[in-house]
Parts: sequence; structure tokens; C-alpha cells
Amino acid sequence: MNKRETNKMNSFGISEEVLLRNKPIWETDEVIKNLFGEIQLKLPLVLEYGVKQKKNGTVATVVKQTGKTSLIAHALKISVSAVSFSASQKDLVLEKEVKLIKSDLERLTQIGLYNTLSLFYKKVLPLKNSLKHLEANDIDKLKKLLDDFKTSIPQTGADKDQSQTATYNIGDLIYEINNMFIELDKHIAPYQYSQPDFFRDYQNSRKVIDLKGKSTAKSKAKVKSEAA
Repeated sequence: MNKRETNKMNSFGISEEVLLRNKPIWETDEVIKNLFGEIQLKLPLVLEYGVKQKKNGTVATVVKQTGKTSLIAHALKISVSAVSFSASQKDLVLEKEVKLIKSDLERLTQIGLYNTLSLFYKKVLPLKNSLKHLEANDIDKLKKLLDDFKTSIPQTGADKDQSQTATYNIGDLIYEINNMFIELDKHIAPYQYSQPDFFRDYQNSRKVIDLKGKSTAKSKAKVKSEAA
């Protein structure tokens, strides 16, 4: 889980607290009730994952980052040879398919990187005996690095309903929950004047926060609540 995802997860938890504390205000609104109900079904999966990440944190992150770095470096090495070969064959389509750019790969999510390089592997495998300046087992090594990297991709799931959540990636869950909150924002907006304290606390909780910062949405919401 990257810093942005962690900040969003923190914000989700605080927003949930604000909504639960002010439930009497909105509980007759069926749209808010339904949206919040969906959020509450998915949110525990993200929060549970966050707890596990904190427990396993440092070692897991180092191993994961090392695996990603090695995978990208090895794929780029093969890409250079594959691009050279496709150019010699004047195959512009193949050249485009096997050309990798380091900055693009580094920006990808874990699952995005895995999918991209899995497709790349399938493209270069038939060229195994034609590529120059590579070791004999470099293509096989790419497959091994991909398989190892796949095991480091976080999967979310709950024992009570693993069949429903097994295919989710933590990033996908955070994306879905964030979209639900964006929709919820629209329905909280009308409370701006009729319930200003609730609206203000909710708005503060929706800010993407960094728990290492000087202030957080949670502390702001708490101060305003105590002052009321």
C-alpha cells in the first residue's frame, strides 16, 4: 500500500466515524443509508489489510520493492535486445510491443506492472533464440521474476466471504470506496446549512491526510465536536 492509499484509508475510517456519530441526522435519507451500507461492507477489508501491513510493514516493503526493481531492470534489459531485433526485421508493430520505458513501468501499480510484463514475456518468448546480448536463461529468468513478484501482490479477502473478495486487489477496493464517498458527498452537501457542524466535520474527514503531519482531519473534527 503506497502513501496515497494509506492516507485515503485513514480518511475513510474517520469519515465513517463522523457518519456514525451523526446517524440520527441522515438515517431517514435512503440514498445516504444505502451508499453508507455499501461502504461499510467493503471498508473492513481495507482496514484489515492496513493492520496486517503495519504488522508486516518494513520487511515486506523492502522485499516487495527489491522484487519490483529487479523485475523492471531485467525486463528493460530484454526489451533493448528485442527492440534491436524487431528493428533489424523492420517489424514496426513488434518493435512497439516490446519497447519498455522505465518511468512508465515505475508508475504502474503492482498488478498493472505484473500484467504489463506478463504480456511482454509472451511477446519475447518466441524470440528467445533470436535475441542478442542476452544470457541463455534470461527469458526464463524473467518468468521466474514474474512468478515471484506475483506472490508479493496484496490480495484482500475475508474468511467469511472469501469467494466474493478473492479477486480484489487492495487498490481496486480503495478506488471503489473512494468513488462511493464521492457520490455520498453530493448527498451530504444539502446539510451544509441545516446541520453545519455535521457538514463541517464530514468535509474535514474527507480530506486526504497524512498521520505524520501536524494536524489531521480526525483531530479537527474532534476539536469542533468538543467545542459544540
